[in-house]
Amino acid sequence: MAVLFKYPDAPPLIRAVILGGCAEAAADLGLNARELFIASGLDPEQAATRTGFIEKPRLLHFLQAAAELSGCDYFGLVLAKYQPPLDFGPATQLLTLAPSLRIALENGVRYVELYGDGTIYELVVGAQESSFRRSSGFHYDINPRQLDYLGVAHSFKAIQTLCGGKCQAIAVCLTHPEPRDSAAFTDFFGCPVRFSQPFSGIVFPTDMLDKPLPNGNEELMKIVEGYYSRQLPHHTQDHDIVKQATDYIRMTLGTAVCNIEDCAQKAYIQPRTLQRQLAKHGCTFKQLVLDTRMEMASSFLQNPSMTITQIADTLGYRNSTAFTRAFRNRFGVAPLRWRSENQPRQALPGQGL
Repeated sequence: MAVLFKYPDAPPLIRAVILGGCAEAAADLGLNARELFIASGLDPEQAATRTGFIEKPRLLHFLQAAAELSGCDYFGLVLAKYQPPLDFGPATQLLTLAPSLRIALENGVRYVELYGDGTIYELVVGAQESSFRRSSGFHYDINPRQLDYLGVAHSFKAIQTLCGGKCQAIAVCLTHPEPRDSAAFTDFFGCPVRFSQPFSGIVFPTDMLDKPLPNGNEELMKIVEGYYSRQLPHHTQDHDIVKQATDYIRMTLGTAVCNIEDCAQKAYIQPRTLQRQLAKHGCTFKQLVLDTRMEMASSFLQNPSMTITQIADTLGYRNSTAFTRAFRNRFGVAPLRWRSENQPRQALPGQGL
């Protein structure tokens, strides 16, 4: 998986979409979310728009402050109730299109960095029972239990949604000691919750892994997955700013963070600095977005099973008309005509391959 703009001392970042529901969860417990955001170093406006990235330690401080001030020692779990189950940016398609839960979770493990840094997921498969586990790859200055509660609950909701609203979990495990009101966990998960365990995650029957998912589309998933697998570099150390910005665009295309401001934040520089660095190479961020979109469009169009609407959605266009207009401006022909003119030609009988 690509590792872009990594710095040894930089805190992990996560898409600000994670702040969705914070105000509602805080209000549910009689707290002023805006005051908590400011005290934790978070921008209330960013929390409202849920755009860009935030530093995970700041999110953790917010969760911990909310837990302490409200007297609710499981605020992370309360917050999970107010968040959508599937909102992982580009990684979302790689989950929802998966034909089985096994493949969906394997994609989640593989592409977790499309959503945020500093979290490690693992699918452990056993003969009778399997588990989807979550751990931190970053050392925080306070106990991360609220973040763990939120992460495990978020994973549970995602699995539940992928399975059509049914998650036949055997148990939920958490590494943290049992809180005062453990009944809230049982009510949320609808299964036994075990505390002080060696890992945090969800345990379910192994045979659940290979049951077909109701919205799976393996053919379409392989097209999307094939692009990311082929294009994203592995732990790149390339300092070419154009290449790194392009890789960032590939990882965020179609999401609210695919813009120069958030790309610059990910690189820990000012947007104007990034703009100047790109200009030295004779390009702009907007141009790189268009180039990447057209590159991906050309790749997707070579597979006739992917519709124009599906391609437009994947590339982040408002609709297929906007995509067709942009494609025609670049190539001089409409996508369907380009597809018909660029399909691999089959050999005629007797000609061989």
